[in-house]
Amino acid sequence: MATRTSKSGPVDAKAGSTRAPASPRAKAATASPPKPAHRAKAPVDPVSLESPSLLTRVSDDAWGAVLLVVALLLALSVWVDVTGPVGRGVDVVVGGLFGTLALLVPPVFAVLGVALVRDRGRGVAGRMVLGAAMSLVAGAGLVHLASGLHASSTSEELRQGGGLAGMGVGAPLRAALSPWGGGLVLVILLLGGALVLTGTPFGVAVGAIGRGLLRVGA
Repeated sequence: MATRTSKSGPVDAKAGSTRAPASPRAKAATASPPKPAHRAKAPVDPVSLESPSLLTRVSDDAWGAVLLVVALLLALSVWVDVTGPVGRGVDVVVGGLFGTLALLVPPVFAVLGVALVRDRGRGVAGRMVLGAAMSLVAGAGLVHLASGLHASSTSEELRQGGGLAGMGVGAPLRAALSPWGGGLVLVILLLGGALVLTGTPFGVAVGAIGRGLLRVGA
């Protein structure tokens, strides 16, 4: 028996229906839509004052050079007083804050500047700033306790002691813990600041102290 054929196409043996070939229009409809073209980004001005990262664009060695200049100006103002009225004003401010320890402020700025110039990184510089601040404040507090000054002392007397920073930490500790107790706390803070400043782990410092005591005992 002959197999029947349809004008529109061959007969499906299972469903008994015919399949028509897909038209070009149907193929175009089922095709994925074209992707939109990417717009070119506008160029960013590297020196725009509106950029929040403007300060980070300045290289570390440039900031280090700035700190070295500041250290030199502070040294001329605090140590030898050769910078005129501005230098005398700086001396009054720094001396009023740290008292006799104002002599250590220029070297602190110099160390920070050298660290940045030598490309130690801003993270290291930030750690050194924290350690130096802890050491200066603790040292000023110890000087204040040793000088026996009180809140009623004059500004000139504070300059001969630990300054406002020393009075700010020394006077409350003396009132709460007595001079000896306050001094112990400040010594611990001073040593902690030295460890942070130099980046020395606490365990390494304890081991070095232990070896030193063993050598002395031997």
